[in-house]
Amino acid sequence: MNEPGTATDAAACVTPEIRPFSLGDSDQLLQAVLESVNELGRWYEWCHAGLTPAEVEVYILERATLSTTDADYTYGLFDRRTNRLLGAAWLNRIDRPAATAYIGYWVRRSAAGHGVATNAARTLAARAAGHHGFQHLRLLIAEDNGASHRVAAKLGATVIGTQPAAFRVAGVVHDALIYDLPIQNT
Repeated sequence: MNEPGTATDAAACVTPEIRPFSLGDSDQLLQAVLESVNELGRWYEWCHAGLTPAEVEVYILERATLSTTDADYTYGLFDRRTNRLLGAAWLNRIDRPAATAYIGYWVRRSAAGHGVATNAARTLAARAAGHHGFQHLRLLIAEDNGASHRVAAKLGATVIGTQPAAFRVAGVVHDALIYDLPIQNT
């Protein structure tokens, strides 16, 4: 979803460390989001130039609470060498009876174009199967989000449908494609 960045440490960290956010990550998360407002703001309502440290802390605490209720698992993507935050990935829209969840991700502008999203999604898919017991993952990607469609293709995901008006961000409605990512394809 982003254009290639210039950070040299992003190229060295193609497969990020994936761990839940803590309040200690607040400053890094704020910096990553603000760096990427032009790219992420198209897809996420919460991503705006006026984002405050307090909003980031609330976001982190809400994600932690949602994980205790099996509603959402959000993880930070960190450079294994420098511990620099590269982005985030998550499992949400969890359907336990169908053993299915949706996977999502974003990568900060300066880390984009180095395989971070693809490798994070692969790692998270394996965790979804092993730790969480999911058998299928879905991706819901806005039709005009070319970078995320390329990640889905690299993962071996297949389009199984569409969802009209899937996203509304800043008054703009985005239709989306629904992809299926069987765990064995990761």
